[in-house]
Amino acid sequence: MSVPVLHAVLFDFDGTLAPNLDLPDMRRQVIALTRSAAVPERVFADCYIVEVIDAAVAWLQGRDAQAAQAYCQAAHQLILDIELEAAQSTEPFPGIADKLDALRATGKRLGVVTRNCRDAVLQALDRDAADTAMVGDGALDMQAGRELNMFCVGVLSGSTNARALQAAGADQIIAHCLDLDL
Repeated sequence: MSVPVLHAVLFDFDGTLAPNLDLPDMRRQVIALTRSAAVPERVFADCYIVEVIDAAVAWLQGRDAQAAQAYCQAAHQLILDIELEAAQSTEPFPGIADKLDALRATGKRLGVVTRNCRDAVLQALDRDAADTAMVGDGALDMQAGRELNMFCVGVLSGSTNARALQAAGADQIIAHCLDLDL
């Protein structure tokens, strides 16, 4: 597929601009907390980390609103603590700052979307989704981009393989973010 004229680029953070957090360990810790709140495994089985929390809160809410609120606060604090600890030693991949500077020099607006710590909003770029690329290493990144009719670039520097990125809607797959040519 040829690359459309793009005026903005959204980047996933983990696995795209910097190494992934230890997501399996984070999920294990969240699940341990969820089990300690007596939430049955069937409620959150096969869910991503944030969805584990959402499913557990919904289940708890139907039984004890106060317990649901306490669990929700504890789970989000756990994630924040893990992310802040990892941020102390995480550096962007070599060359990323220069790559972002080069893209910015072409007049493109740049943004970072992540499930870490805070949400990002497309409107902050003041661009239409149709002239924006989504660059990420995960199936959720590609699915989000597809939902917004964005040009989706899958990056193999994270935890998802080319087949899964393509199945999730990647228009283009590159080995590393430094290979980006928009």
